[in-house]
Amino acid sequence: MIPPKYFLTKMRVKKEAFEIMMSRFDPITIVLICLAIGIKYLLDGGFWHLFLILIGILAVLIDLLFIRKPRNIFYFSLGLILLIVANLVLADSDIELTIQSTNFVNSVVNIDKIELGPVNSLQVFGKLKRSHASIDISLPVVMSVDSLDFAYCPGDVLEGSCKLEALNKKNSYDKYLITKGVSTRAVCKDLSLIGRVEGFNGLRFYLNNKVNDIVEEYLKPPLSSLLLGMLFGSDETMPNSFKRIMRDVGLTHIVVVSGYNLSLIYENVRKLMKNISRNLSYLIGGCALWFFIWIVGYEPPVLRAGFMVLTKIISNIAGRDVTPIRSLLLSSIILLVIFPYWIESLSFHLSFLATFAIINSDAFVPGFVEKTGKLGTFFKEYFFQSLSVIFFTFPYISAVFGRLSILAPLANLLVLPMVEDITILGILAIVLSFLSKGLGVLFFGIEWVMLFYIAGACDLLSKSSVQMDYKMPNLLCVFFYIFLLLFLFYLKWRKTIKDVYKITF
Repeated sequence: MIPPKYFLTKMRVKKEAFEIMMSRFDPITIVLICLAIGIKYLLDGGFWHLFLILIGILAVLIDLLFIRKPRNIFYFSLGLILLIVANLVLADSDIELTIQSTNFVNSVVNIDKIELGPVNSLQVFGKLKRSHASIDISLPVVMSVDSLDFAYCPGDVLEGSCKLEALNKKNSYDKYLITKGVSTRAVCKDLSLIGRVEGFNGLRFYLNNKVNDIVEEYLKPPLSSLLLGMLFGSDETMPNSFKRIMRDVGLTHIVVVSGYNLSLIYENVRKLMKNISRNLSYLIGGCALWFFIWIVGYEPPVLRAGFMVLTKIISNIAGRDVTPIRSLLLSSIILLVIFPYWIESLSFHLSFLATFAIINSDAFVPGFVEKTGKLGTFFKEYFFQSLSVIFFTFPYISAVFGRLSILAPLANLLVLPMVEDITILGILAIVLSFLSKGLGVLFFGIEWVMLFYIAGACDLLSKSSVQMDYKMPNLLCVFFYIFLLLFLFYLKWRKTIKDVYKITF
């Protein structure tokens, strides 16, 4: 006969495990944000943008006031102030159009100056600026360049004329532009080159162009564009055929700057400086991180990852522990407050889902895998993380794109172990090539071998890639995520029970 004391002990362990899960997983925050995302599909118009942001802020306040200790409000407030100040100081102004016109939509205007920002063959993104009634008004625009008789690059200053048109929200590409804060298209003609951008933006464009020239000097396409994509998220020079191959095998995420790249830079710089001073290593690592962000641009995944690392730096200096899930939620909500239009950004959605999946990937690892030593660690870091990312991004990708690569886990298992080495060696190769051409040849030669392997593996897998075509209804997508979150909570609760049992008995 089992004694009653056994059942009381078992109930106590489960209760303690549940309390630990309540403090770690922050279910109130998750539920409220899921509720807001679900209501997004029921509301039409712009109201749900504000509604979702308010729900997110409410979730964080409830989390801080009732789940965690009140002192966290201080760190949250401090972080919010720092992020807003950083946003004001680092405000992006890649393109400035100074025009003399009062009616600027659907009219032809004269342009005194155009400072080109990141470009591809047809589009230039940036800000239109005009003076009217002694007030400067900034308007984000996308420029459609009909014809240019010269090769232009970011940082060039042009002059000419353009016709401004309002974007059409019903058009899918225009809707994508709106998520980047763009509201107007400028169709430009008769442009001429008159100079280069000066100041900090000029330095930024110079470094970007110099790095691109160095990489393209030592490597040929598509390997050069693959390296630029892995280091800086730049895919303007990548052939469309290679982009399609990367998409078919589910590896487009490696040619986008993400939290992984930023974490590598931060951790390696911090390790080099930790022997000098612990707090100083955090500060220098953070400065190196934000310098890198300044170089690559302020895209949603980059800023989200940068703010997560900034939260970690603040918590480390303050001697407090901030869970990764809390850091992800805080950084995402703060970014939505600063950039509300990112709520429709596909890159922001996928970045959030992928990071959330990586943070919680341990829950999907079977117990026997963790007992197999280094082999288990390898599969845990690459295969199960990739599988977790697929679980969490599949509903969204299916609802938006209607396609998923079945071979994505295998492709990630073959490629991801080399991403860290390629990133570190790539940065070293670029830096050393400034000092010595021989060192550049040596390091870029090593890079060529690894990049050739990745390109070959992607090409081979794309020929046998199995694509699943299914467009999931939006409402089913919401219910799928709710079920997935509940299942994840159950798995983490079961693991916590085992941990408590080990401590208790």
